[in-house]
Amino acid sequence: MNRAPEVRAAARHVVAYPLVLAERDPETFRLIRRHEHTLDRWFTQRFGYRLQVTADTARLFKSAVVAQRRPLLTATEQSRPFSQREYTMLALSLAAVAAGPDVISLRDLVHEIRSMATDAGVTITDEAADAVLRIRPDRVALLPLPVLSRSETVEELLDRSDSRRSSRAWMRSILLEEPVLYRTDLTDREWSELRRRLGQESDIFYEMFGMEIEARAEGVVVIDPEDRSTDSRFPRGGTVPHAALLLVDLLLKMDRTSLERREVVDEIAGLTDEYRRYWSKLADHPDRLTEAVLDLLQDHRLAEVTEDGVRILPAAWRYSVAVEYQEAEGASSDQMALV
Repeated sequence: MNRAPEVRAAARHVVAYPLVLAERDPETFRLIRRHEHTLDRWFTQRFGYRLQVTADTARLFKSAVVAQRRPLLTATEQSRPFSQREYTMLALSLAAVAAGPDVISLRDLVHEIRSMATDAGVTITDEAADAVLRIRPDRVALLPLPVLSRSETVEELLDRSDSRRSSRAWMRSILLEEPVLYRTDLTDREWSELRRRLGQESDIFYEMFGMEIEARAEGVVVIDPEDRSTDSRFPRGGTVPHAALLLVDLLLKMDRTSLERREVVDEIAGLTDEYRRYWSKLADHPDRLTEAVLDLLQDHRLAEVTEDGVRILPAAWRYSVAVEYQEAEGASSDQMALV
């Protein structure tokens, strides 16, 4: 029996969703448990990660790289990145419940969080409410990376997590976790080593994930033909992704790779005049739409944004294509098909 597709499916899933719960996704959890030893060996030896599997929980600890621009997202219909306050409250909540008990009232939990906040010098307010909560401290303890407990400051945490002491594992992790690894991200020695090992890296990524490596003079990118291993796709439908794709295409056709921010706003405003009937109400606010577009391009390492302006990065050239919307009969603006 050829088990390669099963192992790849398990590896892809646990990379995209590092915490897998048996009651939430029983089929995938069983798949991970079935191939636990192979997966653990692969991730440990090749990426410096660690896979921990219990009776009902699988956790992949990614400790080699701090992925850029990958915030936690709210579990709302219109998900958004966590605010600084929400990160603070999450950290305080985890600290309050990590040692147990398994069952606690909401009132007691709030008291514990307030106590933790006082110790940390954080001021919080809360409203009176009560309920009985059932907690899994064993799972809570699996959430933070082990490096977190060994770091006294944010700088120390980032330094420990973003270590190049094992350059092979570090570069491999960058390829897995980031949209693009540019030549300028590496030293001359690291770039030469990566280019020399591209054949080996291609074999590893295909064996583990069914992915392909595409190399150019400017950098390297990993392609997932099945499009299952990312939390943010580009291009895709919707106002912001469509505007971003059109902006990239427009600038490249103009042979402009660097613009002032006001110029970008003006270009977005021009695009809204043409595509407003397809786009959401965000098109009525070019400044806000521009910020969303630039955030998306930065997330995919297609642009570099500074206070002075915007620079289109080399990977953006792969999206220099003619784009238009095909209006489906009776479709809303969010249902237009990107063709």
